[in-house]
Amino acid sequence: IIFQAAMWQGFPLFMDDYYHLSVARGFLEAGGWIGEAFWEFAPVGRPHLYPPFYHICLAGCLALLKNPILVAKIFNFCNRLNVDAY
Repeated sequence: IIFQAAMWQGFPLFMDDYYHLSVARGFLEAGGWIGEAFWEFAPVGRPHLYPPFYHICLAGCLALLKNPILVAKIFNFCNRLNVDAY
């Protein structure tokens, strides 16, 4: 855990985290879960390919913390510790 904490500045490690943050932000802007990503492929959007639970958890943390990079770091840190944050 100490070594993981030392890597805190390097989180998030994966590009996927930014996609998941954009989906969570879209849920917040829409006021809840939506089946299509209206911010991609305008004007009709495209269907979500992931189950919504992870994005709903991200959206809740994003609503509380108001800092998307911090939320990504926390979820990425938990995933690296093999704690299932989904």
